[in-house]
Amino acid sequence: MNLLSAEAEVLAPLATGWFLEHAWLIPVVPAIAFALIILIGKRLPMKGSELGVASMLASLVLSAGAAYQWIQRVNSASEEQFVEPVIKSWSWWRSGGFDFGIGQHIDGLAVVVLFVVAF
Repeated sequence: MNLLSAEAEVLAPLATGWFLEHAWLIPVVPAIAFALIILIGKRLPMKGSELGVASMLASLVLSAGAAYQWIQRVNSASEEQFVEPVIKSWSWWRSGGFDFGIGQHIDGLAVVVLFVVAF
């Protein structure tokens, strides 16, 4: 007995990986390192350069993981003409009838830009 029909297979969204779901960490890690370098950089043995290098290495690893998962996602789409982007949004602030949100939209171009900037 087949539980999945042909329509359900076509409409099923592609699975996303951890790196694509958490791509927001790629710019956040260097921003946190920047704040730490400003606050405690002079007290460190190498004046904070170790924090900068470590944060950029972490961003490179995260962006390489996101690029790898995006390539796997495109390859698993088989005959699809369009691969759905990974979209996440959060409500940041509500005032009256307005909803101010923040989010991420990760598609092929965004993955390439994140990788190039981190590299």
